[in-house]
Amino acid sequence: MVIPNSVTEIGSYAFKDCNGITSVDIGNSVAIIGASAFYGCSSLESINIPGSVTKIGEKAFYGCTSLKSFEIPNSVSDIAPSVIWNCPNITELHIGNGLDGLPVIYDDEYTSNNRGSEYSTLWGYYDYYPSHGIYNAKIIEEAHLTGLKKIYIEDSSEKFSMRGFYNHSDGCTPAFANLDIDYYYVGRPLVNIQKWRIGGTGFTVDVDYQQGYGHIETLEIAGGCTDVPYFYQKIDNLILGTSVTYFDTQNVYIEGLKSIICKSTQPAQASGDLPGKVYLYTPLYIPEGSKEAYLNADVWKYFWNIIEVDMSDETGIISLDNPTKIDVSVDGRNIKISNNGKSSKIEVYNAAGTLVYNGTDNVISVNCAGLYIVRVCGQTKKLIVR
Repeated sequence: MVIPNSVTEIGSYAFKDCNGITSVDIGNSVAIIGASAFYGCSSLESINIPGSVTKIGEKAFYGCTSLKSFEIPNSVSDIAPSVIWNCPNITELHIGNGLDGLPVIYDDEYTSNNRGSEYSTLWGYYDYYPSHGIYNAKIIEEAHLTGLKKIYIEDSSEKFSMRGFYNHSDGCTPAFANLDIDYYYVGRPLVNIQKWRIGGTGFTVDVDYQQGYGHIETLEIAGGCTDVPYFYQKIDNLILGTSVTYFDTQNVYIEGLKSIICKSTQPAQASGDLPGKVYLYTPLYIPEGSKEAYLNADVWKYFWNIIEVDMSDETGIISLDNPTKIDVSVDGRNIKISNNGKSSKIEVYNAAGTLVYNGTDNVISVNCAGLYIVRVCGQTKKLIVR
């Protein structure tokens, strides 16, 4: 379905429960998508929201169970927390730089009636019911983005607040901290969840959601983010972009770290310390010609396995050579080999140096995000699978 450029607003309930719609291409004159505009469109698989949209109303895409991805354009500055509730098959979420944080609603009026309260954020909501003077939280599971695998917080120099769940007197649950994420891109400075507030109240993190609770295969800090913000999930692969100037080792849980990729020729100032096994077994990939700088920098100099490579920021691929006969590329979780006319043997190694594939297939599927080494016909490439 195509919404023409002559339309400036999609009204509330405009296409509610229209289950025959599989795709929507919105014209570039639309500024507002009203409340429940596509509520219950269970067949909707893709939606193109143009850069003209500034506001998306509550439950606009609630129950669109076939949606695979959702992109909030940079133009959107007003969005309701409930826009993609009950969309369990969304695997990719792009958050544009028009927002200053995840949207939240805390219903104080409902609380004052002593009948309970409601607290909502983009990835779900809580209901509270008073019991013997204590508010007990009940999570509404259907609201969660349970299938989310990739998160992109788009580039900006302005701070962004993650704003987790407020658990009344128990503290705060970090957003997305309980999910198993394949790839998490942070392109702007994040406000530590302990520093955001509702009114005059600030929050600490619920003890159940301390470091190591969730899991991120590959965390990339880039764009306008100049330091490594605090994360609560376990991290396998950490990528630090050229903008990163400060790295507090206590900000990430990296007991099981498999690789660190630093794209800047100048080492980020690092404080704290890392576990001895990280220094010993985790490879540190750095740009060509910068090894001396890293060997003279605190924290970085203790890595035993420092590897110089030719970095390429443009495609997400780190290449050691520029193959002229055989092309190697990444498509999702697949490594693709082109122009291998003689069906030469292909070897694929993970970041730890373990052989994960040995054969002649032109499409090689890998299970995990991270850095891979591909060797074919005397040529070598390093690629980042996200």
